[in-house]
Amino acid sequence: KMPIFIYLFGVNYFQELTILLPLIIAVYFGTNIGKKLLGRLPENTFIILFKVALTLIAIRLILNVYLYL
Repeated sequence: KMPIFIYLFGVNYFQELTILLPLIIAVYFGTNIGKKLLGRLPENTFIILFKVALTLIAIRLILNVYLYL
């Protein structure tokens, strides 16, 4: 994806390195932790946790829209 964004949209990733570096590290550790937990977590528990997380994210997005209008 990165070459496409650089070529088509002129994105300069070096300017955003202070934002991207912590995100890259978080994705790396999150993926590894998720792989380890997924094998041990029952499917029903995963579905419930996933739905709760999505609901909380949606509520936060809605509140942010109304608070910053």
